[in-house]
Amino acid sequence: MKKILIPTDFSDNAWDAFTYAIRLYEDVAAQFYILHTYHVGSSQMSDRMHQQRNTKIFRAIEEDTNSEMAKWQAMVNENLDNDKHQFLYLTRLGDLVTNINQLVSKKNIDLIIMGTAGATGTKEIFLGSNATKLIHEISLCPILSIPKDYEYKDLSRVVLATDLKKPLDINQLNVLIELRQLFNFSVEIVKVSDNKKLSGEQEQNLKIIESVFAEKGITLNLIDKKEKSIAKTIQNYTAEHTDLICMVNYEHSFIERLTNEAIV
Repeated sequence: MKKILIPTDFSDNAWDAFTYAIRLYEDVAAQFYILHTYHVGSSQMSDRMHQQRNTKIFRAIEEDTNSEMAKWQAMVNENLDNDKHQFLYLTRLGDLVTNINQLVSKKNIDLIIMGTAGATGTKEIFLGSNATKLIHEISLCPILSIPKDYEYKDLSRVVLATDLKKPLDINQLNVLIELRQLFNFSVEIVKVSDNKKLSGEQEQNLKIIESVFAEKGITLNLIDKKEKSIAKTIQNYTAEHTDLICMVNYEHSFIERLTNEAIV
């Protein structure tokens, strides 16, 4: 059974990402772990967990959190009906990254799906601040980030964005391969570069990716990095060309440069 983690702040954006996940995996047996994390300020009294539990502020936040999660559960019961799906509702004290890492490890989470509103004029414009933070700090689980107000549609064309400077193995592409089996979409490799000619190393890494999708018919498009940022280049290219963008994160990777660059 597929295990999917949905972080939520109880916003409309989080709900939209959740319903996207439900639609995406509507024909797959899945457990959805719906997680909300919270903490109490930054005062000295809130530095220790046992002190937090003795404060009126903590109890008020805890009650409010449980109330909001109950509303979410009621919305699920009212609006969603799929015998293939199970829902588990979790509220946790502490920061988001720590709690997600613990759940990924303990529950063997296969995929994290979260909403992102993004931010104008900052490095988070491409992915949103929480998604960017998770990408940098969670390495054992793939993350699917759903843009604000994105309307669900079946996947028909997917872009794998990479600089081809490191080889990718099948384990890093598992989610993409599984989705490909569900939707039979085309996969397009897009390399962002000022130089359209591949180096010997890049050609070899491309062959590795092609071998993974040997029977799928991959096309390779090389696009010049004409904008001032990688993010803007990908955004401009994919706006009319794709339903999903995939990237693999590793040290000094293409996605690391993307999320660290200044976007203006």
